[in-house]
Amino acid sequence: MRTRRDFIVGFAAGGLGLLSAPWPCLGKRHEGGIEIVPRSDWADVGAVQRRMRRASKFTRLTVHHAGGVARRETAFNAVVFRLQSVQTGHMNHDFGDIAYHFVIDYAGRIWEGRSLAYEGAHVSGANAGNIGIMALGNFEQQRPADLQLDSLVRLVHHLRELYGIAGSGVYGHRDLGHSVCPGRYLYGQIDRLRTGNGGRNAVGRNNQSPA
Repeated sequence: MRTRRDFIVGFAAGGLGLLSAPWPCLGKRHEGGIEIVPRSDWADVGAVQRRMRRASKFTRLTVHHAGGVARRETAFNAVVFRLQSVQTGHMNHDFGDIAYHFVIDYAGRIWEGRSLAYEGAHVSGANAGNIGIMALGNFEQQRPADLQLDSLVRLVHHLRELYGIAGSGVYGHRDLGHSVCPGRYLYGQIDRLRTGNGGRNAVGRNNQSPA
């Protein structure tokens, strides 16, 4: 079974490219059927490492939505602009980088966010050992796209296996703080994420077109 150190070394040597500074991003990669768009494809501003804490052992993960205006961008450049806007907002609030480790867009692409070498900044008072995953959209107002859900369940399953995260360690943001995040339509999938096996449709279709 691969350890967290193996995971980091593998990325630095040419794995998924999830880890940014001080490890290089080496482009789009595949592992276990998961494709990650590296931050080098979208981030034009580097992380401020002195504002961040080194990550401790990951024991949980938290699912978020972007909130705000309902959005359904699928074009690559439109998502890049959106991610840059999110990062700028976070860094203007003295975060060292975008708060989340991963972002999943409406087309189902998984984007590298903050390096897994660093603690996230996505749940006030509960970031230690906590991987942050954010889905673009406002899921109080719209339903997540099926491709988003497919990618979310595969990513959650992969990270749970990799770090030995129990089903009880999978949260929606509202479980850990005063928030409606990740929205009613996405929060309804959290129990299935805790028990899903990571295969396609493990989360289950909502049987409706996105609102």
